[in-house]
Amino acid sequence: MMELTKTDYFLGALEMWGAVLCIMAALFVFFSRKTNPKGVKEMIIMQLICAVMMFSDVTACFAIGTTEPSAYYSVRVGYFLCFGLAYACLFLFGKYFERFIECDSTNKLGLIFVEIFALVGVILTIINLWVPFYYYFDQGNNYYL
Repeated sequence: MMELTKTDYFLGALEMWGAVLCIMAALFVFFSRKTNPKGVKEMIIMQLICAVMMFSDVTACFAIGTTEPSAYYSVRVGYFLCFGLAYACLFLFGKYFERFIECDSTNKLGLIFVEIFALVGVILTIINLWVPFYYYFDQGNNYYL
């Protein structure tokens, strides 16, 4: 088992606080949605995705190097969510940004590129579950890029 340091616990605590702050931001946006309704749905979902990403990262990081059966799933699910949800958040950012600009063909083309890039990223992250080319794990649940 890999021994966690004080720095690991400190960084994990910071990330947990970040997740809590994202949830609070999502609630703030939800309750102020009538004041500025543009892109509210996308912003709330992005904040919640960021919170899940941070919780997943902490869970995965604290399970790295342990050989317990629960650690096997914690590491794999945690990193899958971190990578996959980051692309989902990028996709939603494109949708959110689209709400705030006048969408002529030039702007729309750039947003379509961002959304396609994000979808390809999610697909590659899913494929990586069976063909580990993006990141992988060894028998001791250690994570490698």
